[in-house]
Amino acid sequence: MSFQYVKFNTETNEIAAGPQEGMAGQEGWYSYIPLQNRGLRDPVAYSMVNQEGTPFVVQVLTGETEEQSWQETRALSYPKIVEQLDKLYHDIESGTLDQTGQFFLSIHEVKATNPKT
Repeated sequence: MSFQYVKFNTETNEIAAGPQEGMAGQEGWYSYIPLQNRGLRDPVAYSMVNQEGTPFVVQVLTGETEEQSWQETRALSYPKIVEQLDKLYHDIESGTLDQTGQFFLSIHEVKATNPKT
């Protein structure tokens, strides 16, 4: 099991660098424990904890997550780029690079499901 470390400013309670592996024993670098299943928009803070003489940095949730905008929801709903390129290739190969092709239909579905507000 590999451990992640962060360079932590104890005066401001902020991470200055990291997380990364291999920094054990380096000055200012501490073991790091991130939140499990954290959403990208979850508001977090960092805190230094000392357990049995071993200091480490933990990530803590500080409040409610804001609702995603239609832009964020739409962006996260698009197929992966690799899948989009594959659909484009097959549409070009089959001569359906128009509104009947799989590429167009997959993008259209995301836009219809997540309209601009």
